[in-house]
Amino acid sequence: MPRLQRALLGRLETLPGVDRAALADSLPFYAYNVRRNLIAAGQAPVVRGQEPLAQTAFVSPGFFTALRLPLKQGRLFPPASSPEDPPEVVVNDALARRMWPGEDPIGKRLRFLDNDQWLEVVGVVGEARMAVNLSEPDTRLQAYRPLVQDPQHFLAIVLRTSLAPESLAPAVRKIVAALDADMPVAQPDSMRRLIGQNLANLDLVVANIGTFAFMAS
Repeated sequence: MPRLQRALLGRLETLPGVDRAALADSLPFYAYNVRRNLIAAGQAPVVRGQEPLAQTAFVSPGFFTALRLPLKQGRLFPPASSPEDPPEVVVNDALARRMWPGEDPIGKRLRFLDNDQWLEVVGVVGEARMAVNLSEPDTRLQAYRPLVQDPQHFLAIVLRTSLAPESLAPAVRKIVAALDADMPVAQPDSMRRLIGQNLANLDLVVANIGTFAFMAS
């Protein structure tokens, strides 16, 4: 799967008008798909069941730039990330403040309760706003893992483009089919139609490919 991911990203980035391409297992529409409880190394034990809850996503290195999530501290995942790299995580500023108030979070370690693996915090980014959930989310804590270290069966394509996003849909379909003719690509649709005119200021388009592709101009 990492080889397919690299090939897909390489071809998407060559499309005219595409400034950035990325892949992810989840996108910030209603919320990231998975919420997981976490603990931090060296901190006092928390009452079982009251551990902080974070939204999590596996993403390729260009994800943060494509969604314009600003880097606040540290670094992002390197372009040459590999499955053999030490386990690391990028967190949003809300999670960093919650877990390590007044401290530098870079180099700290955390793990999710459903996994024994400790992850080193290498970067802090801004909060990803949920595009179609205007109510208060159940958590504002967000954590990101390198997609290459846990390949997923369903992926979202993220494209930042200077063109009308709808115009790229045929080219995306062609690229996906050339790499894997059996990979399902659902019909693209405009996010404006999906979420209504009350959010018309969001210049985004969603198209399903595997799960779906997400384009922003």
